[in-house]
Amino acid sequence: MAEGKRWYDVRRMLGGKYALELVGGNELKLVWPIDAGVLSKDSKVKQNEGYVTE
Repeated sequence: MAEGKRWYDVRRMLGGKYALELVGGNELKLVWPIDAGVLSKDSKVKQNEGYVTE
């Protein structure tokens, strides 16, 4: 019933001031690994940094 409504509640209650807050994170998780099938089909494609190619 309330799915997808939290954003609007937070915005209404806090005036949008703190609705989105930046948080720290692991840079490695910003880029996902490329699927092994894609890597094997196209030699021009390189695995994203931080992930091991087997």
